[in-house]
Amino acid sequence: MNDPAVLAQRALRDRLALALREGVIAAIDLGDTETKCVIARVDLGRLAAVGTGRDADEYSALRVIGTGTAAAAGATGGEVEAPARAAESIRLALDAAQAEAGVSVHSAIFCLGDGQPRTLTASTSTAIPAAEVDDATVARLMATCRPELALRLRRPILVEPDSFTVDGVTGIRDPRGKPARTLGMLMSVLTVEREALKAIMQAATLADLGVDGIVSSGIASAVTCLTNDELELGAVCIDMGSSITVHAGFREGRFQGAGVVPIGGERITADLAAALSLSMADAEALKVRAGGPVSADPSVLGGASGGSETSTVLVGVVRPRLEEIFEKIRLQLEGEKPRPVVLTGGASQLPGVIEVAKAVLGRRARLGRSLRVPGAPADAAGVRFSSALGALAYAIRCDRNPWAEAMENVDDSERRFNGIFDWLRRNW
Repeated sequence: MNDPAVLAQRALRDRLALALREGVIAAIDLGDTETKCVIARVDLGRLAAVGTGRDADEYSALRVIGTGTAAAAGATGGEVEAPARAAESIRLALDAAQAEAGVSVHSAIFCLGDGQPRTLTASTSTAIPAAEVDDATVARLMATCRPELALRLRRPILVEPDSFTVDGVTGIRDPRGKPARTLGMLMSVLTVEREALKAIMQAATLADLGVDGIVSSGIASAVTCLTNDELELGAVCIDMGSSITVHAGFREGRFQGAGVVPIGGERITADLAAALSLSMADAEALKVRAGGPVSADPSVLGGASGGSETSTVLVGVVRPRLEEIFEKIRLQLEGEKPRPVVLTGGASQLPGVIEVAKAVLGRRARLGRSLRVPGAPADAAGVRFSSALGALAYAIRCDRNPWAEAMENVDDSERRFNGIFDWLRRNW
């Protein structure tokens, strides 16, 4: 039987490709404090004309024409818990975006904040004598690569070849065009909990929306916030949300892994409220005040409070919580080759957060913003909309996947016996 992960990725890519060809595409990010919707027009002529080279500006085929927000409801910790309430929030954000765009959309890409992402590495090797490796050769290899997937509990949402081995030589990025007696492959597979996907799809159905695709919010943010050089040489994007912090890494333009820390900016606000006997609203205002207090050098407090008792409490409360977040990420990234980090999300705007990230992670760090979807207004181009904008960019990335042709060649004669395809067919 063919590899179910490859077939599932093929189905997801086909759905995204269909959405792009309709000329208008939407993305929805269900956050803990705000639901965000972005609608973009697709220049089909430009999309068809742009090649797949590393420096090709394929993302210029997108242009944002509408954005909308609504107070979050029904979602906690990056997952939908009350689909009916989430649907109401989705409709409000969608209606606002449609009014601005002057168009109606009937489906969208959804960002999944948590879902307990797990990255698996699958490998296979076989004797495939070939005068020249082509897509069909790679497809036959993919069909034999079977990661251990608990299909009853988890679903793959991203599948990418990582590297190849040709005649015993490892680390080959692309074997096509080379002669080979034996061919091996490592493949990265990102899986998430089935129930998390099911809840999003229930909310979408209640909001009268189809689902064009589901993307991890960490991957979405990485696709739009990392530069071409960072995607190629290697970097990790850390999206610091309200209740969770997600991260995703890339190297040589390929996905390298993702993870979640169940702590976000809201926890910092709660810590401040408790320490200073403030309301959550007042604590939030204090947390984000100009010249904040969490610099790597505790003597650099800034702000009007100078060296006051309040500033001392701020340093003692905010910095340790940030250190906890980055320490948990450091442990999740342990063992990999150090790569720079790019911070995005609302909590990344805390003054001094870059210095704390550098100190704890021991890596270069910078703030990120959306780089790849033109036309977004200033407030949407910043950290608030990074996941939603990244979901649009992710659709382009999937459409330009260099392994798309290989996946298309994987024989699907047994797909009706495949649990993932049954699930996709029923729900999509």
